[in-house]
Amino acid sequence: MKNTIRLYELLVISANKGLQLLQQNGAMPSGHNGPYNDPETSVRNTSHWLIIFLKALEISADKQFEDAAIKCLKYIMSSDARPHGFTFWHRTKKGKDSTNGVIGQAWGIEALVEAYKVFGEKEIISLALDLFNLHPYDEKLNGWKIVDIDGKHIGFDYTFNHQLWFAATGVLLEQATGKLLRSVQSFLEALPRNLQIYPDGIIKHVPTLYLKHGMIEKIKASAFELKHRLDSSKHLYYKSVGYHGFNLYALSIIDETVPSLEIFEVSKVKKAMSVLEMSNFGNNLEKSKYGYPYNPAGIELAYACQRVAKEKESKLWIQQQFDRTFDLTANLMIKGKPFDVNTAAARLYEAVRLKDAEIVTDGRI
Repeated sequence: MKNTIRLYELLVISANKGLQLLQQNGAMPSGHNGPYNDPETSVRNTSHWLIIFLKALEISADKQFEDAAIKCLKYIMSSDARPHGFTFWHRTKKGKDSTNGVIGQAWGIEALVEAYKVFGEKEIISLALDLFNLHPYDEKLNGWKIVDIDGKHIGFDYTFNHQLWFAATGVLLEQATGKLLRSVQSFLEALPRNLQIYPDGIIKHVPTLYLKHGMIEKIKASAFELKHRLDSSKHLYYKSVGYHGFNLYALSIIDETVPSLEIFEVSKVKKAMSVLEMSNFGNNLEKSKYGYPYNPAGIELAYACQRVAKEKESKLWIQQQFDRTFDLTANLMIKGKPFDVNTAAARLYEAVRLKDAEIVTDGRI
């Protein structure tokens, strides 16, 4: 007889373990951002755990999770998280911005929006909106600029998934406030052009000409792509493979929030989804250090499959994630030699948007 567990039961079990990790100031243990090994503050993991605690509260109605969520919320709204009163302080790596581009801000805003849905306090959503609006948007190039923790503008974030996730949190903000954000609308209108894929459908980590202006910048960008195309290691391609699900997850947030956009009917997005049917995709995902050791690809791809009514495939991807990364002894998503156990455990939060499902605990399906 198979031993099984429900996904939502697993979320509650992990949230219970998270209660033991919650620090006195409301922060969860900090980590680093996987393969990049940039030391991080507690803001990222606390934002993720806040969402886990809120989901556990919804499932179980256990007041412990409400108390934990409130403590996490107070931390990310405190001066510890935003020391200069501008953007979230995410990392401490010399030579890099302190915000982790716009993706760090997207994670914090996402957590604030989810907290607002539960607690309904105006100051929560006002902060989320203010943080979002701090970031200048270029109408011609269709992207947001990074704002460092001291309020200084420091140029574009060229990583496509960062821009896409920032847009996704903007969509969540629109839903929560009922206000249309012109920058979000502009980004989404240009998405079919700016989302770039490899011939097999993998979404490019750094699109060639995206956010580039002027002939010199465009020539440099084209030369960079040519160099990597000739690179036998295919580093940038495998990096893109590892982030493919992360991109599809952000697209799924947009699709679930604004289904009228029909994101999954866009030809490039259809092509990106078709990658999941390729026989070599699973092997390539295993080869990428940006896959399961860092990104919870099984959760991300499961969510995308749910958005296109592929329930069977969704359950298979959930099982793949569980088999590789969930430690039933520790009750945390830390199995499989992740780069950093604190960040790996927190990234279970991406499962909160999944439908409940049965998971086999004594072997793969």
